[in-house]
Amino acid sequence: MTCHIDQLNTWYDMKTHQEVTSSCLFSEIQTTLGTFSLNGLERLLCFMIVKELQNFLSMFQKIILRDRTVQDTLKALMTAVIPLKSIVANSNKIYFSAIAKTQKIWTSYLEAIMKVGQMQILRQQIANELNYSCQFGSKHLAAALENLIKALLADIEAHYQDPSLPYPKENNTLLYEITAYLEAAGIHNPLNKIYITTKRLPYFPVVNFVFDLPVAKTSVQQKPSQKIPEMPADVVGALLFLEDYVRYTKLPRRVAEAHVPNFIFDEFRTVL
Repeated sequence: MTCHIDQLNTWYDMKTHQEVTSSCLFSEIQTTLGTFSLNGLERLLCFMIVKELQNFLSMFQKIILRDRTVQDTLKALMTAVIPLKSIVANSNKIYFSAIAKTQKIWTSYLEAIMKVGQMQILRQQIANELNYSCQFGSKHLAAALENLIKALLADIEAHYQDPSLPYPKENNTLLYEITAYLEAAGIHNPLNKIYITTKRLPYFPVVNFVFDLPVAKTSVQQKPSQKIPEMPADVVGALLFLEDYVRYTKLPRRVAEAHVPNFIFDEFRTVL
């Protein structure tokens, strides 16, 4: 029912555009109920995300992996875009034909992603509040935790570079215990957390690609024929989406620039 505007840390009603709540909510929860209650709320959201992802896997099996028509459509699309580094001829026709032929799966897909996404945003907001509170009220604890996790990660990375170097044994509870401290202090990123494990899902990358196409298309609310100097609205929408994707996944900018030249990003931002 709401849309989260990241730059304002605020949720707005989709229909009325009125503010529903903001990040101040979590500050008020902490003031009223304390750190342990706020941390408990975050853990509850964590378990809810696990449940939703399990439901998502069941849904994916049902509506995609057991539907021959959908699979044939995805196979045809994968064939049409190979080789990946070339420009796809008749791309509009190919892409939106795939969207139309898989229309029946997107309602369930969108619902599942929206639920998990909203809870991830809530977890991020709670983590920010917990971290601010820890930095302000117990700066020595915050500094100790940050330095300890940096040292542990450096040792783990060194072990993978050279297996002869030490690594915490399976019966060592250090990593488990430090994780609890880090989450209570808000020193973690919910977007990087592994909630569930699964075998490799067939068609998963291409399904997400097809799902994202109309999302990128509607990122800029203009008529299809309108252009922002030298750039169609569809292209601007795709660039906005790609920038957000790079930011949230914390990918190096050069990964995107290997496919879209840097000057194009600069140009469309200047125009906007």
